[in-house]
Amino acid sequence: MPDQPWPEQNDIAQIILSSLGEGVVVINRDSRITLINQAAATLLETTPDQALNQLWSDITRTHENDQEISLTDRTFSQVLETGITVVTAQSDNRYYLTKSGRKFPIAATTSPISVNNQIVGAVKIFRDITIEKEASRAIEQAVSERTQQLNWEKARLTTSINSLPNGFILTDPNNNIIVINHSALNILDLPHSTNQLSQIENRFSPSYDLKTAHESCLKDETTLTVPEITLGSKFIKLFISPIYISNGATDDYLGSAFLITDITEQKVLERSKDEFFSIASHELRTPLTAVRGNSSMLLDYYGPQLTNPEMRFMIEDIHNSSIRLLEIVNDFLNVSRLEQSRIVFKKTEFDVIQLAKDVVGELQTITPPPTVPLTIAIPENPLPPVSADRDRAKQILFNLLGNAIKFTTVGGVEISFVILTTHLEIVVTDTGRGIPPAQQGLLFHKFQQAGESLFTRDTTRGTGLGLYISRLLVEGMGGKIRLVKSEPEKGSVFAFTLPLALNSTPESSHPQTA
Repeated sequence: MPDQPWPEQNDIAQIILSSLGEGVVVINRDSRITLINQAAATLLETTPDQALNQLWSDITRTHENDQEISLTDRTFSQVLETGITVVTAQSDNRYYLTKSGRKFPIAATTSPISVNNQIVGAVKIFRDITIEKEASRAIEQAVSERTQQLNWEKARLTTSINSLPNGFILTDPNNNIIVINHSALNILDLPHSTNQLSQIENRFSPSYDLKTAHESCLKDETTLTVPEITLGSKFIKLFISPIYISNGATDDYLGSAFLITDITEQKVLERSKDEFFSIASHELRTPLTAVRGNSSMLLDYYGPQLTNPEMRFMIEDIHNSSIRLLEIVNDFLNVSRLEQSRIVFKKTEFDVIQLAKDVVGELQTITPPPTVPLTIAIPENPLPPVSADRDRAKQILFNLLGNAIKFTTVGGVEISFVILTTHLEIVVTDTGRGIPPAQQGLLFHKFQQAGESLFTRDTTRGTGLGLYISRLLVEGMGGKIRLVKSEPEKGSVFAFTLPLALNSTPESSHPQTA
């Protein structure tokens, strides 16, 4: 194929100008158009032939916003005067107005043309930015609406935070306080100018080392709850939570949230309640002891003279009721002492097999005696000793066995043992009525009984404090108590653990029944 002839230089320039998507106009010092490409002519609603030698100001007028710009302030006049390139950006809000009245926004660059260091004209390259302008306007509208929405959300959030009864503090990674509500200032007695976490740390000192606690949370990336801190005459509950955002393989630390609750009134009420129970229980014990002792003496010394069955029944009823009331009072006193940490555990090393034998022996002597057999599954190998308060452990086992006997009429009750890594578990199994599934979650809580209804109390079963007291006692000795399983009409399995003595060596064994 023969080579195509290469166009002349002027033709090449004309081809380039015609192919440009932007408008190109050359203006001489007389402000007349000496060159214009097709893109510029189309935008200005003219033709290249019509526009040549025309005054630039006759072809189009320039507006800034809605105000027309004077001839001397137009960019081509400034370039011809100063010889400095002028760039017209979208933000300048410049518009071209054609003879037909069409107005469109433009972005342009106007540069001087020099010959022998003399400015002989200017070249202007411009384009219609209507689409860009509309897109920008839409973006600005969206940003404005989103900003307004964020401001509303911020206002709602700020109002919500300030209306919280709990103190709320939010910090940035540099421990500057971003948010602190009115409750936090009031609870901690801080000035409104508080803006550094160090001021909060100083307020907690010396009662609580907040700085170390906060650093520990950051190191472990965990939350922290401090149930009670004494600050002067106030009791404070504190919650600390570091805030992280996932960033691929790592998490970026954004700051920390502190939630502060004034529990002073709650503590006062609890203390008043505990003191009431304690005082009332002590005051009740003296007259009840007298009633029990006197009724017992009447039955013991004047029993043969009580020939009237109704009179004898009434005295026996007085005696039995006084015993029950004393048991209730003792439960109240035990709960009060345990909750106020006023019970001292006298830990010793002892054998749980002998403990079980002692408890079973005592239960056999009560009136009336158990109606079902009590057995102890004794392992083939000796059990290691445990380290706990023997009297308290006996009280726990006595309570579990008493409940099992009370609810078992067919079958029997068995005590067995399981050796764990650091604890020894004592298991009480019965074949009694069992506990309904819906009520199993209520066990080990204060004043809760495992009957079908919370509002119908079985007076043969006590106050609902037995298992709660047992839980407090076990936990006070470093163990746990639990309901292993229970099925209605099939029986229940309860278990509690006690720590093994330090020098004991656990070894597995097979049980033998005693």
